[in-house]
Amino acid sequence: MASPRLKQLADLDATFETILRERESKLLATVPVLLKKRFEQLGLARSTCNS
Repeated sequence: MASPRLKQLADLDATFETILRERESKLLATVPVLLKKRFEQLGLARSTCNS
């Protein structure tokens, strides 16, 4: 049987998961847009250097 401290830790972990899930989803949804912008910047920088 799990100790009371381990149960408390598991409860805390579950609470954090619930609290952070929505924020994590929103942040991860922005990654493709940020990567696209960065690759476009790198492409522009490369074409400028090759000119």
